[in-house]
Amino acid sequence: MEEKHDKESSTASKPGSKKLKNKLLDYFNDNFSNVLSNEHWMYTVIFVLGAFVLAILSLFQGNVAVLTVATFISTILAFTFGILFVLSNMDSFREKILHASIKKRAIWLLISSGIATGIFISIYIPSLSLPDDFRLEIILPISYMLVFFGWNFIQIFFIRKGMETISTKVENWAFQHAKNEKEETSRSYPFLIIGIFAPVAFFVTIVIIFFIYPAGTIASLLANPFGIIVLSLWMLGIGLLLTVASLNLFATHRMTIQHGTPTIFGSLLHMFFWIYVVYRSYSFISATNNFFAGVDALSNLDKFIDILLMLASLFLLFKGLGNKLKRSSFFNKDNLPFIAYVFALIVVMGRISLVLGIPSSGVITPLSQSLVAAMNNLLMMSVAIVFYFLYFKPKLEELNYVEKDTYTLHEVNELLDDFRRRMVHVGHISGEQGRSTLQEFLKDHELVLPEDEETGDGMRPARQEKDKDTPITQDGEVNTDVESGRTGDGDTGDGNDTPNPSDQDKYPMEKPKKKNEK
Repeated sequence: MEEKHDKESSTASKPGSKKLKNKLLDYFNDNFSNVLSNEHWMYTVIFVLGAFVLAILSLFQGNVAVLTVATFISTILAFTFGILFVLSNMDSFREKILHASIKKRAIWLLISSGIATGIFISIYIPSLSLPDDFRLEIILPISYMLVFFGWNFIQIFFIRKGMETISTKVENWAFQHAKNEKEETSRSYPFLIIGIFAPVAFFVTIVIIFFIYPAGTIASLLANPFGIIVLSLWMLGIGLLLTVASLNLFATHRMTIQHGTPTIFGSLLHMFFWIYVVYRSYSFISATNNFFAGVDALSNLDKFIDILLMLASLFLLFKGLGNKLKRSSFFNKDNLPFIAYVFALIVVMGRISLVLGIPSSGVITPLSQSLVAAMNNLLMMSVAIVFYFLYFKPKLEELNYVEKDTYTLHEVNELLDDFRRRMVHVGHISGEQGRSTLQEFLKDHELVLPEDEETGDGMRPARQEKDKDTPITQDGEVNTDVESGRTGDGDTGDGNDTPNPSDQDKYPMEKPKKKNEK
């Protein structure tokens, strides 16, 4: 009986585990460029093996032959995936490289590799007649290094997406049982305090550790006059930036309350950004200290963290690149993984080239890894700081947490179109009459969008931002059958033209009324 019961339990658990596996695969494919789908998993294995071989080769620092081999492997693999990308866009080849048996797909992989090798050799051989510094094995590693630094330069654009997602989820969780705006406001204050003090506490903790244990942290900086200047500027600069950013968050939070849209999102977004900035600044100081100490190689801990960050950046690359490219009509779930492999291989090879050294005239000049790490962290820290100040308030304006100061041509068009829809809804004009009148008005004021950005009726659809309250049908009518996500005291479809506070994403020029206003 027990044996039978165990079999039944095992059988019952299999569908559940299979369902969980499918959910995980679906999530991973949706978020990471479809790399584990049935059509692409074999190519993903090849990519991972190639990246692993390159990582092994990076251990042989200062060897010209190793750098050349690594360059050849990465370039041929990148060419191979580039060819598969092209073939996946052709109807006659798509079936063969994506949906055929493993054996047939492996054959097409070998064919693509052969073509890629032939192309590479046909370019490489003529380059041998050029001066040493212009040969392919010299130019390619330097180009890959530039791509690597370029990726680090734009990395914050991908990282902030994860910050936004977490911040939004926490805000939704915290506000889900809030009964009114006053309760939302009271719930937002603890997160404001955490958002301001968490990065400051992180920075102060690092400074305290530096001065309590200088021998393993900043001893070389303190022993060098220029090092003392660097350390002093770091403490003064980060302290000043944290003060300005904290005041900015406090002022912005007050603006959201005055606007009737208290936020937790902004406080958490600020916190994540500045913890990231402080971490990058710590890494910069640590690497600079190692450089002044004459330590060219990274410590085992730094190497481990570097590997983790490389893996994390690859995940971010697959996720961010997939999210960006799949919006284009040219990229789709069939070809997207291949272009992601190409870019990832170039980024990986760029990092490995920095480890192996800079080739020149048949010799290789090893780079101080401490100097590379210092430059890299300084770059990412600087970009993140500039990006924060250019991005933070406009992001809150975009999500209608604060009033907008300026409006783009598109936003003005959307605002006018939203007004037309409300006039149709309350019965002042017909849908067709409003549409034609608005088109004429836009043309008179040169506000018509370019033809390729118009919808079929010549109107750009209203923005579909978060918490849309009043869904609008395709004919311009307001669908009053769907309940609002936030409740307000304004219009409920009874003919009152004043938008309620929850309609502010559609009427951004009008401030929401306070609860005690009449």
